[in-house]
Amino acid sequence: MSPPLLRRTLSGTVLVATLIVIAAARIPSSAPTPPAKEAPPPTLTLADWPLESGAKLGKRIFQENCVGCHGDTGLGDGEAAADLNPRPRNLRKGYFKFRSTASSKLPTRADLLHVITCGLPGSSMPSFRLLPDAHRDALVSYVLTLAAFEKARLEAEILRDADGLTMPVIVKDHLPEIRKKVEAEMAEGAVPVTIGQRPPTTPESVEKGRARYAKECASCHGKTGVGDGPSSYALRDWEDAEIRPRDFTTGVFRAGSAPTDLFLRLKSGLNGTPMPAISGSDDDLWALVDFILTLRTQAPEASDHAGCPIGGTTR
Repeated sequence: MSPPLLRRTLSGTVLVATLIVIAAARIPSSAPTPPAKEAPPPTLTLADWPLESGAKLGKRIFQENCVGCHGDTGLGDGEAAADLNPRPRNLRKGYFKFRSTASSKLPTRADLLHVITCGLPGSSMPSFRLLPDAHRDALVSYVLTLAAFEKARLEAEILRDADGLTMPVIVKDHLPEIRKKVEAEMAEGAVPVTIGQRPPTTPESVEKGRARYAKECASCHGKTGVGDGPSSYALRDWEDAEIRPRDFTTGVFRAGSAPTDLFLRLKSGLNGTPMPAISGSDDDLWALVDFILTLRTQAPEASDHAGCPIGGTTR
């Protein structure tokens, strides 16, 4: 049995500790309360954007075939997007890689129709050539409408922030003017670049292209064209996603493998990627095409009447 003095000491210690805990619980916490998150300012929504008849049909076809990858509103955030590499295109940003137009410009209707019809090899974008012509054309209209909407949304936010206008006022009084301006700018930029007649391929043109390739292309695409250059593993696209250079040895290119397709990729670049438009005369670019084609180790695929390689559902 513990001595009386020890029992009294232990009891006193327990009592003091209990009082300290109670007192501490009653002291208000000095930690600041985190501020409540502010709601984002109102902006233009797709519900504010009337669709013409072709785009209305295109929206229905889009919802039936495209939302799983490109998302309900075309942001490239569909349910399957996280599992795809490369990720689906954000159709609203307007960074379309495969175009016949100048660098940073939107594609033509024919450019978009080609991608929808033939798909993109080496990606999850399939061919939709089995859709009726009218449905594919309507899809083109809807894709362009999504790009126009995004530009208009940014214009509306400038009015909101600079002039203090509310979105209902902008939609009612300014949206038609904004839409007209945006669509005019898009039409003005969607002009194909000029492609002159291809000169004959000669040993001199190939050698000229080889020198240009070593200087400007090998750091990404590699000396032998397999896409293993010293910069190839550090490349990122506009969303900071990893992007790898094309392997030229396969002879297969996502938007077409004909010499003219390669020429367009060189002349206009790939929007939203590290692949720039290559400067120089058309003869210089054709020489580069001549050399790139020598890197091919596989025979080119035959094409069907739509200009798409035969075999499989993607280009």
